[in-house]
Amino acid sequence: MKIRFISISNFRGFEKIELKPRDHVLLVGGPGAGRSDLIEALWRVLSAESSRYALLEDLDFFNRDLAKRIEIEVVLGDLGPHLEQAFLDRLELWDLDTGQLIQELSPGSDRDPDSLENVVRFCYRAVWDSDQQQARQWVDFPKFSDPEGEYFHHVPRILREELPVAFVSSSGLPLSLGARGDLRKLINAQDKTDFPGSLDRLIDGIAELAEGIVQSQDLAKIIERILEPLRIPLGLGDRSASDILQFAPEGGSLASILRGLQPIMKLREDLGFLPLIRHGSTLRALLQLSQALARSDSSDAVIVVDDFGENIDIDIAQHLASILQNRAAQLWLSTLRGSVGQCFRLEDMVRLTVSSDGVRCAHIGQVPVSKAERLALRHLHLQILPAISSQAVVVVEGPHDRSVLAAAAVKLNMEEGVPLPASQRIAFLDAGAAEGSGGVSAIPRLASLARNLGFHVIAIIDCDRDAEAAEQHLIQNLEAANVVIRWPQGYAIEKALLNGLDEEDIRTALKDLSEAHSIPLGFDPNTLSAGKLVDRAMRFLKSSGGLHAPFVDALPENCIPPLVRKCLEEIPQAINKTGLVQL
Repeated sequence: MKIRFISISNFRGFEKIELKPRDHVLLVGGPGAGRSDLIEALWRVLSAESSRYALLEDLDFFNRDLAKRIEIEVVLGDLGPHLEQAFLDRLELWDLDTGQLIQELSPGSDRDPDSLENVVRFCYRAVWDSDQQQARQWVDFPKFSDPEGEYFHHVPRILREELPVAFVSSSGLPLSLGARGDLRKLINAQDKTDFPGSLDRLIDGIAELAEGIVQSQDLAKIIERILEPLRIPLGLGDRSASDILQFAPEGGSLASILRGLQPIMKLREDLGFLPLIRHGSTLRALLQLSQALARSDSSDAVIVVDDFGENIDIDIAQHLASILQNRAAQLWLSTLRGSVGQCFRLEDMVRLTVSSDGVRCAHIGQVPVSKAERLALRHLHLQILPAISSQAVVVVEGPHDRSVLAAAAVKLNMEEGVPLPASQRIAFLDAGAAEGSGGVSAIPRLASLARNLGFHVIAIIDCDRDAEAAEQHLIQNLEAANVVIRWPQGYAIEKALLNGLDEEDIRTALKDLSEAHSIPLGFDPNTLSAGKLVDRAMRFLKSSGGLHAPFVDALPENCIPPLVRKCLEEIPQAINKTGLVQL
């Protein structure tokens, strides 16, 4: 089974959103973008437990607008013979090429039969009842329902239980024997099981042991004293305390007894068995995921995981993500850890964003078709995925630009208390990181990839002395990025780094660098001044393998190159801007 389409209306932070996944789904985005809300929306439609109880709060309604109905529609395809039989008279046709529902297929249609498949549609709806101060919620078949006429053909609970779908939560304790736990569901899914008999023996054994407690003479004496004044009013007669009072765990309730049974594990012989909680969060997270994989129908199932990888290291996270993909018919994996995306294709990525005015959007990765797009794809694992939760990215021409801005930002933070760009979820990308050369012409490729994934893109470019070339570069970058910050004409990062600094500060920093890195300057800074000093300093920084960031660190306290400071001040302001910012 696979989810072909999901539409969400008026649910939590989503006013309206639609997704048509191609295959597996890697759900990424920053805090507040709606990853967990989208997973919850899937649970509302597909889980037989979602409408079991009344919805008592109005927080699920978008903007708490109770006049509008919550609607979450899902189209399920790749059903297989069993599900097609179960939903036989509820099936509809779906065009895989166009991703559209076919209302009617006329005789002699020229549609390719291979592009058509049987699907079933479900829709979760919730309506607020102002009299009862709660919401009525249900799941219906849209095919047979008429929302305008207030007629809804509800999906029987037993049919929803037929759906091969597993929701994996990072909360809770794995291997729970509770009636609604994943472990019990796995046991109950088997054709024949001796588990009920084992439970009966457990209850009988506990009852027998508990009964023996009141045989204790010390306990019996105390109970006799407690019951003595109550014998006449309660009509207890002369029966012994053990005939009147016994003890049972949690009142003898099976559910309560099972809740009290927690798994213990022995991973090392010398440690023996320890409670699962003592083994740490990593093992608990691994067992939660393994329970989903243990389903006998996992190869036909949709597996939905929220907050994946929160408590496990990235190597294990990638390993488990790849196993989940191979085992599931379709995997929906929500995570804040962008590096997990190395197991997915770009077209599997769905990045959720939220604008400054609170509007949520979904951005789906596109299959690269042009040479420029294929070149930009080299940056995906190296730079885009690590920054996947950022709101904005600053794309610079090369590694020296990035190192200067990063070092200056840290210096401002430590010496003047200026917040780092990361405080506003801004990340720096280097157009030359995956392509070698970088430069102003490489920025548009990377900027386009980032922008298509929903980042607010800020490009920082040099300004060529050739006015015609500079204008052409500006046009190309403005087309790819949201904002372009441009250095003054004739400036690159080296000149911006040195411009406006006191000459003595430049000399001191150069000498310190030469001594610290054992690199001869090749000139005497004390004999140079003004333009000649700046020119030789620029050549030294360029020819020494990149001493740009160490030069920033070598400057005196509270000394930041003025142009670099101005650039860093413009970056946070550019988040809500478009167009050119000329320094």
